[in-house]
Amino acid sequence: MAGRSGLALAAGVVALAISLGAQGTVPPVITPVSPTVPGVVSPVPNSSGLSTRSPLTAIVGQVVDTAGRPIAKAAVRLISDRIVETVLTDPKGRFAFTQIPAGEMVVVAQKYGYFDGGYGQRRASGLPLPFSLPYGRTMPNMRIEIFRGSIVTGSVRDEVGEPIVGASVFVARRQFINGEWQYRAVDGELTDDQGQYRIFGLQPGEYVVTVASMPVAANKQGDLEPTDIDRPSMFPRMFYPQTPDRVVALTVPLSAGDVRYAVDFRLPPVRTFRISGKLIGADATGADQEIRLVPMDASWATDETALTLSAQDGTFTFEDVPEGSYRLQAGNVKPRSWVATPGVKLADAINEARTYCGTTEVIVRGADVVLPEIRMVQTAAIAGQLGLNRLGGGSEQSSARRIPISIEPAEPGLSRAFQMSVSPNVAFAVSDLIPGRYFLRVREIPLGWALADIEVDNHSVLDTPIDLKDADAIANITLANRGTEIIGTVRDQRMQAAQGAAVIILPGGVSRENWSPNRVRETRTSTSGVFTVRGLPPGEYIAIVIDDANAEGWQDDRVLSKLTPFATRFTLKPFESLSLLMQMR
Repeated sequence: MAGRSGLALAAGVVALAISLGAQGTVPPVITPVSPTVPGVVSPVPNSSGLSTRSPLTAIVGQVVDTAGRPIAKAAVRLISDRIVETVLTDPKGRFAFTQIPAGEMVVVAQKYGYFDGGYGQRRASGLPLPFSLPYGRTMPNMRIEIFRGSIVTGSVRDEVGEPIVGASVFVARRQFINGEWQYRAVDGELTDDQGQYRIFGLQPGEYVVTVASMPVAANKQGDLEPTDIDRPSMFPRMFYPQTPDRVVALTVPLSAGDVRYAVDFRLPPVRTFRISGKLIGADATGADQEIRLVPMDASWATDETALTLSAQDGTFTFEDVPEGSYRLQAGNVKPRSWVATPGVKLADAINEARTYCGTTEVIVRGADVVLPEIRMVQTAAIAGQLGLNRLGGGSEQSSARRIPISIEPAEPGLSRAFQMSVSPNVAFAVSDLIPGRYFLRVREIPLGWALADIEVDNHSVLDTPIDLKDADAIANITLANRGTEIIGTVRDQRMQAAQGAAVIILPGGVSRENWSPNRVRETRTSTSGVFTVRGLPPGEYIAIVIDDANAEGWQDDRVLSKLTPFATRFTLKPFESLSLLMQMR
């Protein structure tokens, strides 16, 4: 689902799915290819070749939605570490593959309007099930479910029931980010001329729904009291069902394909207040600065209560602000990235086009607010370079492609998370960051490579934030073509292969607040009860095995507290290949 699918088939995700696994349906019976095998369907065009004269390995199946309806023209991909082959389903949702590689593989399906599915996958946030197919055998009845997006719809009206046109409504999904649960906004919509909105393509999960504050329309001014004419009213920011506080908002749970009707708002106009202040700094840095006022818990790019410009002397005023807690951000607080030209030193590059910013917290409670002077300071920057370390005996993969990295705030009130792609051995920089502590993350590791380290001032920052309060940072990211490897076997209580079990690997000696995505892995065992995890940095870890049907929300403290006593603890050394044998409880 372009722009909405949470399971995009990027190369790194593909590699993870291949090596780690998917989700646990019982695989279809594997039988020799035969023209009389019940359930064998005719292959779609360009996928023929199932012959009774030669024992070709083949997969034949159907793509359906969660209600069992066939899905035509879905892209079905067979993915292994050797090939990626794609076919389209026919009008009855059928597909076939005849060029089946040796070793483990996954089969996944994708179509606009749906979240991706895969063989053995039963939830939108799950993984497909790795399997292997002996030569001369076929899967004649593979079934893949893809997941229709969910919908939230409702209306926004004023205190007398009149529709509010152009109100901004958005939804935030509960997600586990940087060691804690957060509500992160994922989509939004404006109300139409009837005050109605409809937000579609939502992944299953738990949401809060919010309508942003906005001025009362001009034709509403006649409803104000005469004493309030000089102070226009605002429609306040409101969480569903009817509260200005996110803590007491009612959550909206969504399953695949759900339509949640009547998520309605009734917004009464409220009085507004004035905020005034002054920006100060050297060389007139407070003049002509853009100043934003955003709610303290804002997670949506457009969740902005007010915007103004400072005068030549640095003074500013917000005229119409509802009661609430806000964060004021002055100057350029939107990160930007760039690549250094050849010959430019990193220490010099980060000083190019330096801007200024100023921030403070504001609480409005029943009266106008005059702020203390806000000092403008230079924005912070991170510069760096991604290097490749080819080690003897390691993979001879070609040079790594562009690698996505991200800069993520480690504390409230800083710049939003920012992502960019960098090329090996080319200097890069991310500037215009609000000074503070940030994590530098590598979001995706190419197949055949492993993250060796991220260093700032000769200190590893794999698990710790970079302090940009007083100085900029120059980071060195190193990928190696040799890394660690874990090959695990999981048995059930009868000592049989536990196929499709969820395997969760977590740092053993690092606090949850500093969990790095590079140290956390969620995978699944194959049909033979085996899983493989490559590229974890050296260190202490725990491995947890759980039934995949119960794996949703494993990050919750209550769930982890029950699972960790049965975890397998181990230590990974540099370049080590480790074997684990675990039992599913």
